[in-house]
Amino acid sequence: MLGKPVLTDGGFAPRQLQIGDVMAGADFIPATIATATNLPITGVMLLGKYILRNPAGISNENIDTAANLLAAFVAASAVPSPSSIGRIQDGTSFIVRWILTTANALTVAAVANTGVTVTRGTVAASTSKDFLVTIRNGTPAQTFSGVTVNASAVVALTVAQVSVLTPGMIVTNAVANLQGTTIIGVNIQAGTVTMSGNANASNPLPGVAISFSPVVLVEGLAG
Repeated sequence: MLGKPVLTDGGFAPRQLQIGDVMAGADFIPATIATATNLPITGVMLLGKYILRNPAGISNENIDTAANLLAAFVAASAVPSPSSIGRIQDGTSFIVRWILTTANALTVAAVANTGVTVTRGTVAASTSKDFLVTIRNGTPAQTFSGVTVNASAVVALTVAQVSVLTPGMIVTNAVANLQGTTIIGVNIQAGTVTMSGNANASNPLPGVAISFSPVVLVEGLAG
């Protein structure tokens, strides 16, 4: 679907945006985060849309976990949650600009197996670069005790637990070789989820702690 914004023109009835109209926001560039290198990047910082950096040396900016990012996004949301579990709609996206004011290169990255993937993360010295932040799966993180069977992709949980999990979530801890696998199927009646890979160990009741995470993609919009 191709959408077009609607605005209120001088108190008259709403109308669609027309040629010559200027959409105004309330953006601002924050004060420089001056000397820190290897700066942790939080969800609140991403929501500011501009990250102004003046690092004292080459810097690696590690983005927070997808679980923490999603919690920040939900807390800042101005619209009612689309479900009772407080999720952000899958596909929600926005652009963040890193502005680098010194002759020190910077790399935006994420720790492996935290639900965040960064592509094309390098920001050249004394330049700026836009990143598209996309919530690929907006279901809040959960940790449950699951029953796994060697060579099987099915994880047994409870009906209540499965009801708050969705396809696309990933396992973010090393459990029975499932780390990094994604949920590809949810069977609420059976109380099971099917993962994208097989477990390599059996864990009978009471099971083993498995962490399921939302997924956030951060893509650099240039090379």
